[in-house]
Amino acid sequence: MTLIKYCEDGIRHVDYWSVLKVINDHEVTYRLLSSTDDDVFDRWRLNSGIIDFTLEQGVVDFHGYSGSVYRCRLEDEMLNPIMASMLTQWQDRFENPNYSIRAIDFDQFLTEWETYKQKWN
Repeated sequence: MTLIKYCEDGIRHVDYWSVLKVINDHEVTYRLLSSTDDDVFDRWRLNSGIIDFTLEQGVVDFHGYSGSVYRCRLEDEMLNPIMASMLTQWQDRFENPNYSIRAIDFDQFLTEWETYKQKWN
């Protein structure tokens, strides 16, 4: 359990996390769905979209379009029940055949990021 959600440098620490792959009209974006155990009013968050990340000693810092940074331990990668429920609601809500959202594991994200990053920049 994360006792301090933010450290002095403004990085958000999370207890559970998953990368979401969003495809909208053939355009792919990746977003971070995260959750903390210690905040009753803020049980989950969806970042603005992953634009960069760093991986060091089992810790990933995901950087979002909004400037936010989420710090995630590799060992905490999972959808908890609240996150899984939110993802299911989003998947059920959209009937557009050109839109999909799903959780992917970090290894798959790394492969796709390295494969397609050049096309995005």
